[in-house]
Amino acid sequence: MWGIFAKLFGSENVINKSMNGIDALVFTDQEKSSHKLELLKLYEPFKLAQRLLALLYSFVFLFVFLIAVAIWIMGAFTEDIERAGYLMTIAKELADWNIDTLGLVISLIIGFYFGGGLLEGALTKYKGGNK
Repeated sequence: MWGIFAKLFGSENVINKSMNGIDALVFTDQEKSSHKLELLKLYEPFKLAQRLLALLYSFVFLFVFLIAVAIWIMGAFTEDIERAGYLMTIAKELADWNIDTLGLVISLIIGFYFGGGLLEGALTKYKGGNK
């Protein structure tokens, strides 16, 4: 059957290339899943970098809060009332400064890190599919 087209277009090679081009325009489910698996494999180094950034920023954020809590505890157990008030004020200002400077950054990092999977799971469940 392809012999007629081969004579019309000059060779079978032209027909095979055009059929392959048409086939490349349509993705089957198997092709889509294989492309997604390949993309996930290429995305692994970026996930590692995301984890590292999330850990580093979270560590700094929590460390500053631990310092503020330690200062507050020192103030709570100090018998000198004036010194206790001073230490508690410093602890509150340090905690407020931590929230003002790193609070939004930490919220965005944690939101992007955990929110993507949460949103994808919610959408999958909403559509009635299962992973």
